[in-house]
Amino acid sequence: MADPDMQLETLVAAERRREAVRVELHAQEAARHRGVAWAACSPGPMRAPSEAAIRARAADALEFRRAWAASPRGLFSKALTDCETALEQALAACDRGRAAAARDFAAEFQTCVEAAADLENLARQLATCALAARGALNAPRPARSATAGAATTAPPPAARE
Repeated sequence: MADPDMQLETLVAAERRREAVRVELHAQEAARHRGVAWAACSPGPMRAPSEAAIRARAADALEFRRAWAASPRGLFSKALTDCETALEQALAACDRGRAAAARDFAAEFQTCVEAAADLENLARQLATCALAARGALNAPRPARSATAGAATTAPPPAARE
C-alpha cells in the first residue's frame, strides 16, 4: 500500500485544484452579472475555505477510500483488477512464446522456456486472485439500499461540508 502521508498530500492537492476551479467558476458567474442584472440573481460573495478545511476534506476522502477498499465490494473489485492484470501478463507471455517458436524454435528455445515459466507463475497468481475474489464474496452481504448500486456507507467527501 502507498505511503498514507503521500496519499493524504495527493488528496490535499486535488482538493486545492477543485477549490481553484470553484473559485474560477464563481468569478465567471459573477462577471456574467456585472452591469444591468437583477440584484437577487448574482452570486453571493465567495468564501474560500481555510487550509484546515481543505485538509479535513482530504482526510475525509482518504478515510472514505480506505473504508471502501476494506469493504467486501472494494476487496472484490481489487481482486478482479489483480486477475485482469495477471491475465494481461499471461497473454503477453503467450505472445512472446508463440513469436519465439515461430521465429526459430531451436534457436529461441530458452525464450520459450521463460515464457512457459512465466505462464506457470501467472497461473498461480491468477488462482490466488480468484480465491481473494471468492473470499470477498464470503463476507457478510450488505443490506440492499433503496438506491441499488449506490455508494456504501457515507456520502462522497465533496457533499460533506
